[in-house]
Parts: sequence; structure tokens; C-alpha cells
Amino acid sequence: MERYNKDRLLIQQNLKGIRNNEIRRKARFLILIMESKSVKEGCDKTGIIKQSFHRWHNRLKEHDFDLQCLANKSRKPHHSPNKTCAADEELIVNLNAEHGNSDRLLAIQFEKKTGRKIGHSTICAVLKRNDRVKKYRTIKPNSFNRRYSAPNPLDRVQADTLWTGLTDNNGNRVYMTGLIDDHSRFAYGDLNDEKGGFAATSSLQNFLSKVGIPKLVQTDNGTEFTNRYVSELNHKRQKEASKAAFETLLEKMEIEHHLIRPRTPQHNGKIERFNQTVLKEFSARVPDNLPLADYRKLFKAYLLWYNCERPHSSIKYLTPANAFYKQGMQIPA
Repeated sequence: MERYNKDRLLIQQNLKGIRNNEIRRKARFLILIMESKSVKEGCDKTGIIKQSFHRWHNRLKEHDFDLQCLANKSRKPHHSPNKTCAADEELIVNLNAEHGNSDRLLAIQFEKKTGRKIGHSTICAVLKRNDRVKKYRTIKPNSFNRRYSAPNPLDRVQADTLWTGLTDNNGNRVYMTGLIDDHSRFAYGDLNDEKGGFAATSSLQNFLSKVGIPKLVQTDNGTEFTNRYVSELNHKRQKEASKAAFETLLEKMEIEHHLIRPRTPQHNGKIERFNQTVLKEFSARVPDNLPLADYRKLFKAYLLWYNCERPHSSIKYLTPANAFYKQGMQIPA
């Protein structure tokens, strides 16, 4: 159509350098329609209704054929009466910094703080707006995994040693010897500047006196827990066949000691998950190079919060203290 030749040439000229796919698509449709014998014929070929053609063309004439005006306009309403208020957004962000990204956990904490319920989708939207959500690679779940949990408190306790990532003011690494109840997720731990058998045995003694005597303690094969791989029974290391102090204490208290298969930490999954939680919620939030005594005070306060205030999804969003105490046991101070 001759009456559109000038406009078509302007569109073709301005199309150079445009990378927006939506703008390029609309511009090509306009050019094809303008090259046709009539608007109706061009619209039939491209599948564009005549109203859209005239609307785009008029918009271009109003903006001196600046193709940026063809970009999709926002459909966001001018007013959002149901938008989360600034105070609630700030509270959700603060709870996220304290408790992590679980929308269910944040919803429970929000209701405790305000007395009002909030939707999980609202929490996710607030976290996205404030760039608080990380993108993770989706891992296909193993359909053969079967979760196990002890039926009662102190039926099974898992233990492990962890370097907290911290260093005290003397330059020594700060290690945690942790123990966690398999049923209630009630956790106990001691911080030391070494990770040998003395630290492990001392932590076990404290657990027995403050929490209770379990039927079974499950550990990996670390030398702080067992001499299984450094005894004369192991042909690779011919040494005196003596039991570790940790094993001796368990034997004295008539507590069964279960050693997991070597190089399979997933068999000790609950204490391994607790280790990750300690690194994320404790180690990442305390300064480095403090005296060991200060770290112990801070960790004691963290354990109190972990056991008595932090809900756990794996125990139906109860706190470990609630899950432990409901069986009629006394919570240690």
C-alpha cells in the first residue's frame, strides 16, 4: 500500500539495532501488513486483527516512530489494596534472616509474633521482592530412600564431631562434639579446642547427666569414638587392641554402640543435618577470634533457642523440647 510506504521505510530503518524480541515481532508484522494490497489481506496473512495494527501504527506516529513504544506495557494495577504492608515485609525479611527460607516455618513464626496468619505464597512473594530467595539446582529425589525415626526419646542418639569454622583468640580451631536425639531432634553439644577422645567422652558424660541415658548411641568410625580401625585386628595398622575412652564409657553404662558403615555419613543423617544448621545459624553469625569461653556461652544460648523456640518440619513443626517433653521427660536447663 503506497500510503504506508514512508512509514514502512521508517520502521525498517529504526528496526536496526533493536534486540527486544517482542518489539521486533510487532515491527515485522507491521511491515508485512503495509507491504500487502490491503490492511485486511495483510492481517489475514499474519493473523493480526485490524484493531491491533491500527493501535500499533497510531502509537508509532505519536512517538515519532520510536520502536520502543511497541514494548509490552505493564498490566500492574495502579492500586493494590491487598499488598503486604511495609511493617509486615520487614518482619518477614527479619524472620528469614533468622530462620532461613522455609515458608511454612516463617508462617508459624509470623503468627507467633503478630497473632495473624499469612499465606505461604505471600511469604514467597515478599522474599522474591527483597532478593532473599536463592536459586538451587533441582535434584531428583531418590525414590528408594526410606526415612527412619526412633519411636521414643532416647531410643537412639547420633553423635559426631564438627569444626565450626571458627578460630579462638589463641589461634586454635573451635570444634563441636554434638549429640542429637533421633526421635525428638533434641540436641546437645560442647565446644572445645580439640576433637580427640577426651572431648568426645566429656560431651557424652555431660549428655548422660543433663539429658538422659539412651539405649543406643550411633557414631561414625572416627578415632574419637572408636579404635576399631587402629587395633591389632586391622591388618593395616598393627597396634595394641584397646578400646577408646568413648567406647569404654558406653560399655560401663551398658549402652549399645552402633558404628555406621565407613564413608556413608547419610546413615548418621540427623546429626549431619544438625551440623549444617550450626554452621548456618551459629557459626555464620558470631565473630571470629573470640575466647573459647565466650563461644561456649554463645553456643549455650543458641542451643536453648534451637531446642525450645525453633520449630522443626520433620516433627510436625514442634520444637525439639516439645517433642522430647511430651513423653513426660524433664527438659535439662
